[in-house]
Amino acid sequence: MRVALWVIIIALVVLGRMSGDDRYIAAVAPLVVVVLWFAAPAALRSAVALIAVALLAAWYTGGDGLLVDVLPIAIAALVGWLFARSLLGGREPLIARAIAAIDGSEPLADPSVRRYAMRLTRVWAGCQFALAAFGLLCVAHFHWAWPAWTLPTPRQFALLLPLVVIGLFVTEFALRPALLPQAPRKQLFAFVRALAHAWPRLIEK
Repeated sequence: MRVALWVIIIALVVLGRMSGDDRYIAAVAPLVVVVLWFAAPAALRSAVALIAVALLAAWYTGGDGLLVDVLPIAIAALVGWLFARSLLGGREPLIARAIAAIDGSEPLADPSVRRYAMRLTRVWAGCQFALAAFGLLCVAHFHWAWPAWTLPTPRQFALLLPLVVIGLFVTEFALRPALLPQAPRKQLFAFVRALAHAWPRLIEK
């Protein structure tokens, strides 16, 4: 079911980009909310509901165009919250969970590994929230001419967002041998596969 929904989402985005018709991409929004609602643990469903309200408000205020522009911002904010909430209330930082899921719990016995996991979780949370804030500025500038700076259009931001995320991921992976020499060595694609496999379990806590 989830795979079928993601295939439909990707097809609608491609069709919308090729045709230049925002209605196709706007149709992605409710599908994304449905996927997030059923994929998210109960503790995160309030955040998904908030995203649904924000998207509905954007559509009501500015139609399909504003809805499409706000969607990537909402996703960045949600990802930031996934990282940030793992730093609250004595929870295990999300990066520490990933280390335990991929390499076992033994590396976390090292205090330096735990500190690294905490700091990297903060970096990811801060990066995603900063991207969401920057995206809001791009939308405000494009739709309401505020602030009076030169900023990317919301559609340019939507292309920039995944590039920044991938860049941060790859940069951290490349620097990890120097920053955390005791970490087990892995090939990038093997690490990505292991992380993708573990990801649903990581956000359930």
